[in-house]
Amino acid sequence: MLNENRIKLDRQINKITTYILISAILVLLSFASLQYSQIKDNKESKQVINIFGKQRMYLQKMNKDINYLYILLDNKTILDIDMIREQEINDIVINNKIKDINQSQNEITTTLNTISKGQLFINNKLIDVSRFTNGSNDDIKKIRTMWSKFLAHKDLTIDYLYENIENHNDMTSIISTIRELNEENIEIYNQIEKIQNKIITESVRIARSKEYIAYIFIMILIITIFISAIQLKKVKNIILQLHDITLLIENMNNNYSFDENMEFIYNTFSKYVPYNYIGIALLDEKKENLIVRHGVSDHTIIGLPERMLNLVTPVKDTSLDKILSQSKPRVINDLEKHLNEKPYKEYNDIIYEAGIRSSITLPLDIGDESIGVIFFSCNRTNVYKPEHVKFLSTIENSIAISMKQNIYKNELLLSSIIALAKMVEARDEETGDHLNRMKFYSKMIAELLYYKKEYIKEIDNNFIKNIEKFSPLHDIGKVRIRDDILLKPGKLTVDEFNEMKNHTIYGVEILKVLDINTIRSGKNYFSMAKDIVESHHEKWDGSGYPNGKAGEDIPLSARIVTMADIFDAFTSERPYKKAFSFDKAYEYIIDNKGKIFDPIIADIFIENKGIFRKMHDEFKLIQMK
Repeated sequence: MLNENRIKLDRQINKITTYILISAILVLLSFASLQYSQIKDNKESKQVINIFGKQRMYLQKMNKDINYLYILLDNKTILDIDMIREQEINDIVINNKIKDINQSQNEITTTLNTISKGQLFINNKLIDVSRFTNGSNDDIKKIRTMWSKFLAHKDLTIDYLYENIENHNDMTSIISTIRELNEENIEIYNQIEKIQNKIITESVRIARSKEYIAYIFIMILIITIFISAIQLKKVKNIILQLHDITLLIENMNNNYSFDENMEFIYNTFSKYVPYNYIGIALLDEKKENLIVRHGVSDHTIIGLPERMLNLVTPVKDTSLDKILSQSKPRVINDLEKHLNEKPYKEYNDIIYEAGIRSSITLPLDIGDESIGVIFFSCNRTNVYKPEHVKFLSTIENSIAISMKQNIYKNELLLSSIIALAKMVEARDEETGDHLNRMKFYSKMIAELLYYKKEYIKEIDNNFIKNIEKFSPLHDIGKVRIRDDILLKPGKLTVDEFNEMKNHTIYGVEILKVLDINTIRSGKNYFSMAKDIVESHHEKWDGSGYPNGKAGEDIPLSARIVTMADIFDAFTSERPYKKAFSFDKAYEYIIDNKGKIFDPIIADIFIENKGIFRKMHDEFKLIQMK
């Protein structure tokens, strides 16, 4: 299934990558097209403007020629006919001016005719100029009307002038006509100038419109690239998620411990979901209570895993009952607001005081069976979104399977060893309560050390869980001690005592045999247990056994169990002695600080005398019952 999803995602990546490449190419082509279009439009608009400029030039030239003709003819009015005919030079000049006027007229006429059709010949090439002149159509029509009126005058030829003069027509009338033509010429000139300005404005508008369209298109393509890139990132993120989930499944198949799997989950999946704490609570056998069995957090959430560990809460007293019964996740994005709306619960105070502000809670299901819940919690509000729930739901089943596999396997193995340890205690005429008391004393010492930040590099949540789990195994090696030595009511001989001391060695050998399968798989499940069994009779000053270790060469777990074991032995009744009082045991610990006991551990016990007295008294009441 994972491989099929991977293939689909690879195809999707290829498709998105193709979209991005095509969009990028289109962006480049759009820029190139925009540049080409701007260059082309600029060139053509300039050519059109130049054409109208030429018309203005022709009109200006006509204006000058008409003015000059006016001056020449005005001078002729003061001459008689014979004198005019003798002035051939003036006639030639007049004739040339009239020819120039006619030539200018022809040029203007030709240009106006082609422009009215929306086309122009520029450099022998027909160009569509309608897009530049659309806003000037009325002006062009007006110019054509004015020009037609201008052309309605009789041709200004020398013969026409001679004929009028010879017929004694009034030269003043001719001059007046020329003056009128000149005025019309100026008006046409001004209209063409107006069109020129409109064409310039229109060309700028067209250029900007094309730019806007091109930029909008380019922006759409850029947005497409951006969205595609986001989708590509999401797909790659999904592939990374699948990869990490695959690794989790591989860890489970390789028989990694649950603690190792949870460490992997905590360190790996935080890039997909924001959290500072992960906690797991499991249902007891009767499905009535939730017991917190695991917790891990970062440096921002202090003490929460330790304070919550083994906390027992009736399911019916919590809002988790709905999560378990309906098998649906719950999101709390504002814990303070949520707590204000709910009845007071002590564990909620613990969670809030530790810094938790939001959480996702998911059921741990295997098939149709619910085994507990898992909490992903954050020190910020409003951080959890539907995609976070969706992702966590994909790994929830793997977590449940991993937990059940490891819990059943480890608890089956551990329960067998505990049963063996209880048999040893029973041989020694102990009820087995010693093992239970040992467990709680050892755990309390470890927790108090943690809260005081002593041995902070060694003590964490796993350390506390393991010392609670393995401290009852401390004397398991006594199973190999003969009854005549183990059960002897009197003082042991030197040889008998040496044999008794060997129970530490025997215990390690037993655990090594039991641990052989976990060592083969690269694990060492009973590592702490072996430290405790071998070294719980070592003394801080080096006078203990079996190896005469001293100080911090003795494993920390063994130093803690030494304190718990001796304290409980002093305050418990045995066949060969009566129980000492709590105060006498307390004085013994003070006297042997730095001798038998680790000074730091002794100080922890001394500073928390009230806690241990309360535990001692509670155990005594239970025993009396």
